Amino acid sequence: MTTACGPTSGPNQTGFTLIELLVVIAIIAILAGLLLPTLSNAKLKATESDCQSNQRQLILAFSMYASDNRDNMAASEYDNGGVNYSGSGFYIYSGVPAGISQTIAEQDVAMMLKTTCPFFSYAPNYKTFHCPSDTRQSFVVGKAWAFVSYSKANGMGFEDSAGYWSDPGTKGGTQLPYRLLSNVTPPSQAFVFVEEADPRGYNEGTWVVDRSDSAGDSGWVDNFAIFHGIVSTFAFADGHVAGHAWQNKQLIAAAKEVAQGNFNGYMASGGESTDPDYVWIWNGYRFQNWMALSE
Repeated sequence: MTTACGPTSGPNQTGFTLIELLVVIAIIAILAGLLLPTLSNAKLKATESDCQSNQRQLILAFSMYASDNRDNMAASEYDNGGVNYSGSGFYIYSGVPAGISQTIAEQDVAMMLKTTCPFFSYAPNYKTFHCPSDTRQSFVVGKAWAFVSYSKANGMGFEDSAGYWSDPGTKGGTQLPYRLLSNVTPPSQAFVFVEEADPRGYNEGTWVVDRSDSAGDSGWVDNFAIFHGIVSTFAFADGHVAGHAWQNKQLIAAAKEVAQGNFNGYMASGGESTDPDYVWIWNGYRFQNWMALSE
């Protein structure tokens, strides 16, 4: 007598029930929810690290330029006609229009840096001037294709118009920039380069902090940018580079908007003298008569 072979049924049958599948899916979803923020933070840390590497190359190039030029720092010359800044090399003008191909735009950026930046020969890779988290070149910002992510603090190297930046407040007075790198005091605290996203779409090369007693008037002109998390990177006169984690929520929101190419005014939020972020900035923004204007 033979029996037919076929599927068996009963308590020994293998497989997942619907409830078991739903439980597994729920566990996977929970794990993904826990891991994604970690992966995102790791990516931000990686781009911040790349950004700091750029800043190290820039401050080294800046220092080498000074060493080869009798200690004179690269200048930021202001054209009173309002046509151009020259000397710092930290700007991309509307000669690089929006809407052109990335290849052509980057070629134009490289050529502009080569012909305008006095220390470009010490850091000849144009991508060194670009934070990998700065995506403004993906947006149409005015008439410019935004690429350069860093600007130079105004106190580090003279401007052609010595009195261009002055403060009208009761603590006011013209900021006198350092000319010689060895005169910067203290070099370990004085930053040279800051991450910036000028709302016009290009960085004009200088970055300024004003100080006064007027409520709401203290701040920094040309918003800085936050391209990665809540941290911005700074390169200091002694050659070291550091990231600063911002605390002021209003300031963070504004800086992130600027990093996306959105205009929100030139005076950055959080400029009150009691704000920890402003205090940190002012202490690191140095010029010859910094002490006199800090009293």
